[in-house]
Amino acid sequence: MKNIEKIHQAVKSTPVTFMAFDLLMENGVLLLGKSYLDRKKQLEKVITTIDHPLVKFVRFFEDSETLWESVSNVQGEGVIAKRIKSTWQEGQRTKHWLKIKNMIIATFFVLAYDEANAFFHIGCLYKGEIKMIGKVGQGFTKEEKEALVATIKKNQVKTVQSLTYVKPSICIEVEFLEFSRNELRHPKFRRFRLDKNWEDCTWEAIPKLEQN
Repeated sequence: MKNIEKIHQAVKSTPVTFMAFDLLMENGVLLLGKSYLDRKKQLEKVITTIDHPLVKFVRFFEDSETLWESVSNVQGEGVIAKRIKSTWQEGQRTKHWLKIKNMIIATFFVLAYDEANAFFHIGCLYKGEIKMIGKVGQGFTKEEKEALVATIKKNQVKTVQSLTYVKPSICIEVEFLEFSRNELRHPKFRRFRLDKNWEDCTWEAIPKLEQN
């Protein structure tokens, strides 16, 4: 934002909290060579000198099980895990830190295959009606994808442009981060669910989704 009046309005309507999680420099002195734990402790000291309600120190936890339970309880996206002795390495992502996502796992039925981008359109039952809920293309082995495409083409009911449609019958398990703007975020195929009937794939059966 550049307009001062709009900035003041936004401050009142949607105040931003500054979440401080790392400290790379203090009083002109670079801290890149210090360990993550040392940088974190120094950051906490700095934050305690700032008396402002919108500036928060992001705590660190060494008890991963308790932390993960807390993230799951509030439906958080996940955690960032760092080695406590690691130094800061600019411009690259290393194995010293990991992004661990809190994925939702649910079962959907396949509705179509798109030849144009190799995505499978999937759906579920919503209030008794078939609802297209997103598409998935990642996570399949070469053999799994080829088998699914062959099954869809063998049982197709119609083709519209690049889309080959099939009646609900093939159930697959998918992991995803959340449901946003009528699409699954970061969907990934996990496995076929031959033990499931397509009628079991309902909106209500999707963990947490009915709350979003």
